[in-house]
Amino acid sequence: MSERSTTADRVTAIDPSTTASRSTPVDETTACPLCAYTADSRKDVYTHLLTGHRKSAISDLLLESRSAETTR
Repeated sequence: MSERSTTADRVTAIDPSTTASRSTPVDETTACPLCAYTADSRKDVYTHLLTGHRKSAISDLLLESRSAETTR
């Protein structure tokens, strides 16, 4: 699968292991929180999120992270 794949090419489920499975450390601002995509700039990751993932997947991740923060 290429880095520029679309939602039709990937599963939209959130896989929390993707950030842990990266072979090299990356700045969290240049890594997609939903998949293993990394880029050189936040703008590239933002564009990737807009074009590469469904709104529902992004919303689910946001709501999960918010609920995790409130249970700490």
